[in-house]
Amino acid sequence: VLGSRGLGDVYKRQIIDDGVLELTVENQTFTLSKGQSIKFLANKVYVYKNTHNTTTRFHNVIFY
Repeated sequence: VLGSRGLGDVYKRQIIDDGVLELTVENQTFTLSKGQSIKFLANKVYVYKNTHNTTTRFHNVIFY
């Protein structure tokens, strides 16, 4: 199955550096903290949330 750019599926990976990130992909919610990561298809509906009173930093890596 080809993605919108004709290069195949595109993935995103979030790597948490500090804090806590709440990530919802489609209807599934994940809570990630420092040192954790997640990879998902980039064409899905997703939302990032910082639900804590601290700064959250993460790397967003896109795989084409």
